[in-house]
Amino acid sequence: MVNQYNANVKNELRILTTSPIHGYGYRLSDFWEGIVKHRAHAVVIDAGSTDGGPSCLGIDDEFICAKESYVRDFGPMLEACHHLGVKIIISSSGGCGDDRSVDHFVNVVREMAGSSAYSFKVATIKTEVSKDVVRSHLQSGQIQPCGPVPELTEDALDNTVKIVAQIGPEPYLKVLREHPDVDIILGGRSYDPAPFTALAMYHGMGSKDNYGPARHMGKILECGGICARPKARSILAVLREDSFDLVPLHPTESVTPISAAAHSLYEKTRPDILDGPGGKLLLGNATYTPLPGGRVRCANAMFETTEYMVKLEGAQQLGYRTVFIGGVRDPILIEGIDAFLDKAAEYTTSLFPALQDGSASILWHVYGRDAVMGELEPVKATPHELGIMGEVVAQTQSLANAIANNVRVGCLHNSYPGQLATGGNFAIPLSPHEQPAGPVFRFSVYHLMPCADPADWPIEVMQLGVAPSQVAERDANYAPHYPQPQVVNFSQNGSAANGHATNGHAANGHKTNGHLNGEAKDSTTPNTLRYLAKVVRSKNSGPFEVTMDVMFDTEEVFDRAERSGVLNRKLIKRLYSVPDDKILTCMFFRPALAWKMTIVRPREQGSIGETDTFGTAQHAPLLDVEIPL
Repeated sequence: MVNQYNANVKNELRILTTSPIHGYGYRLSDFWEGIVKHRAHAVVIDAGSTDGGPSCLGIDDEFICAKESYVRDFGPMLEACHHLGVKIIISSSGGCGDDRSVDHFVNVVREMAGSSAYSFKVATIKTEVSKDVVRSHLQSGQIQPCGPVPELTEDALDNTVKIVAQIGPEPYLKVLREHPDVDIILGGRSYDPAPFTALAMYHGMGSKDNYGPARHMGKILECGGICARPKARSILAVLREDSFDLVPLHPTESVTPISAAAHSLYEKTRPDILDGPGGKLLLGNATYTPLPGGRVRCANAMFETTEYMVKLEGAQQLGYRTVFIGGVRDPILIEGIDAFLDKAAEYTTSLFPALQDGSASILWHVYGRDAVMGELEPVKATPHELGIMGEVVAQTQSLANAIANNVRVGCLHNSYPGQLATGGNFAIPLSPHEQPAGPVFRFSVYHLMPCADPADWPIEVMQLGVAPSQVAERDANYAPHYPQPQVVNFSQNGSAANGHATNGHAANGHKTNGHLNGEAKDSTTPNTLRYLAKVVRSKNSGPFEVTMDVMFDTEEVFDRAERSGVLNRKLIKRLYSVPDDKILTCMFFRPALAWKMTIVRPREQGSIGETDTFGTAQHAPLLDVEIPL
């Protein structure tokens, strides 16, 4: 099939991204707006992330989304590909991008193409790496940690169940050059901007700047429409030789210079230097120019080449997990909750040799006190109610179940000093009372390895769907029928007239901080960040770091925060109880009117004892930081 838009890929390339993750869903009106009105040449989506932890990589039948979600999201895309020749490129298939995830996407496309009488030329790129290849590089001293990660050892490598590499744009470019009539590319684990950059390279957009703008575009689009305000699912980019425009697809959304610049803060250790395969994306001199229609033009990003390294991601199974939850309301028990939980664990340990030799473990998550932040929690207070989650890890699921059952019974019936309530201690909401949670993993490999030929990865090309003689006829006048975008009408008090939340914004666009009419929750503390900032957030920056962003509305407030000297390393150490060598970034970033801090995670992401897998709830201590006048 020949893409009917190819003749138009001369001075600009139009790329539509439907969502931050393939399978998360998108508005049909936004999709067809990008395809029909803006005549997108391609739909390019990053389908993966390490945000959910290592289990997706470790478990053979786990994907980041359900098959039904993939089928839903593929539907309009395959329709546009068949009738209009729009290319589809998806990277990091299935979430972790291992070989079976690529095969899963192939099977979904095969089934859907067959049932719709479509036929597609599909290319796959697989990115799993054998342990023998990694071991060879390890023994020659060529494996480096990626960030604050321990050195890779032979023992850790031996215990790793699977390894994938984050490839760059070169394999995608190879497919496009060798098979220019390909309809769909389904890639394994990839550096997020890789497929976007590859399409730009294929069309020669940005060669004089080493494809800096194209790489910058990919870095923004891989998160879907998060650069829009309010945050969106879908976005369109129009790429030219030296710049790209971000185009919102819904009438209630817009992109601003600050929101575009702010995207480089998101999930990054620092916003101005972004490392990737073969080099660094330099955004210190990037510019963001407002255009009519809520669009923004981004330019002047540069790419500096370095030794070509690919990031390796590998998972090691540590055992099996069982959890149970319950509540405590008795103030006498709450006062001595730590001793009570220790007693329950100690008694259970006496019953199970695996707990005695360390091959099994019991961990407590005390909600209402410090379960969300763990040792990072700065607030010490006695609540009136606690939620308790017990986490048990053992070498078999049955043993984890047995240990959890025993320690849960201890929570229900053990005695404690001053006890008056002899009927039981633990408010249990669920039956069965223990929930097997399956295998538990850790990221045992998160390291860099040299890559001699960045394009040399397994590529397979196939025809999926029905035989050519059975292909559904293409209508030359094809015009999809799709719903028009729905615009929410706001009432005068800032609430949506249809009852939907306003996300803390009133009808006039002013911030309300979640309160009607913009009233401060506590008018005695107007100088704290919860009132001065428009965004205070936290997120993982890879599995071993957590990063936090504070963004301001105006240069006046930003300058005030910068001049105050309050937002510094000393503050980070005080709020988060971390030593100086665990603070990776503390900086102001004027293009986004923001301050950023990044610290080493206190525990490995998504593994035993995890408190916040996505790292999204670690920002709260910053809210009450006061910025003096």
